[in-house]
Amino acid sequence: MPSSHRSTDRTSAAFFREQETELLPVIEQGPREFDFFGDQPADEPADQPWYSAREPRHHRDVTFRHSEPRASRSDGRRGRPRLQTIASLGVIAAVVVVAAVGWSLSAARSGSSSASAQPTVATKAAAAKVKKKSRKKNSTSNKTASASTKSSVGVATASKKSISATKVASAASSTTKSTASTSASRSLASVARGSVVVIDAGHQGHGDSSLEPIGPGASTKKPKVADGASGQYAPHDESQVNLDVALKLKKTLSARGVTVIMVRTSQNVNLSNSQRAAIANNAHAALFIRLHCDGISSSSKHGFSTLIPAKNQWTGSIVSASAKAGRIVQRDALAATGASDAGVVQRSDLSGFNWSKVPTVLVEMGFMSNRAEDRALTTGSYQQKLATGLADGVVDYLKTR
Repeated sequence: MPSSHRSTDRTSAAFFREQETELLPVIEQGPREFDFFGDQPADEPADQPWYSAREPRHHRDVTFRHSEPRASRSDGRRGRPRLQTIASLGVIAAVVVVAAVGWSLSAARSGSSSASAQPTVATKAAAAKVKKKSRKKNSTSNKTASASTKSSVGVATASKKSISATKVASAASSTTKSTASTSASRSLASVARGSVVVIDAGHQGHGDSSLEPIGPGASTKKPKVADGASGQYAPHDESQVNLDVALKLKKTLSARGVTVIMVRTSQNVNLSNSQRAAIANNAHAALFIRLHCDGISSSSKHGFSTLIPAKNQWTGSIVSASAKAGRIVQRDALAATGASDAGVVQRSDLSGFNWSKVPTVLVEMGFMSNRAEDRALTTGSYQQKLATGLADGVVDYLKTR
């Protein structure tokens, strides 16, 4: 070893021996409690240092409570400093351990929170995915529901449309029927408003035997009004039966909207056949209907007949329409009364036809010379059947105009 090194070692040894000599009285007093924060013993006042005036403040040979006794000299001069160093290292190690433990705990907590955060994020992500899937499902479900709803609505709408179409068809059918019926009624009402029917109850209370031409300008003449027939099996005159049925016919036609003009409404009149025709002509009647009854010497003859104008110099313009009206009236009257058909007969010798300028017919409602018909003609029920049948014929004829 170089001499310089040895010299240094001696100096150090001398220094430590000197320090040991000075500190020995203090050390021998025993270990004292050290105040880490105040750097002084805990049992002395704060302003009284426990070390001597010559004692360095930074001396390392300080013992702590419960520290080990001073080492013997056999350990060498360096024993006590090594002890202090070890103690310091122990404190440092403890601090390090505590710090490490704290750091570990912190790391564990951080790891735990991180770990818990990661599942939270994962959970949130999973929840977001689930929510997204749920939204998709809901959207699909909504679309399906919407489609189903639309389909249902479509079916319901189709069903409603079908029902509506059925209702419309039914309504249309009903309306068509109603329209047809209404149309018929309207046409009849229209015809009735524009049509006038003149009813002549044949004969009168007393006949007029004075003569008149059988037609305008005719040289041939006939009595203005004959007396008419009388009942063979019931006490009544033809003129009264004719008037009774005529009044019932007027009522029936008026109820159907037909304008009716009566030639007479009582027995106390004196009107010739030409005058009666003039009433119909002046009214511009759609039909001039004349009511009569038959009577002959034979009691076997019976039935209902209709007389129409034959074509001659006066009736040419009304023959066709009169024939049509005659056929219709005959048909409907027979249907209503059930009487025997005595046919539609043309006549050219009747003054009432020859003086008429409008369609005209004369009905022979039965034979007063026949027992059954004579008695029937006096009853109100049969008279009403006659009135109904005649009204049907008149109205049916008016529809053809």
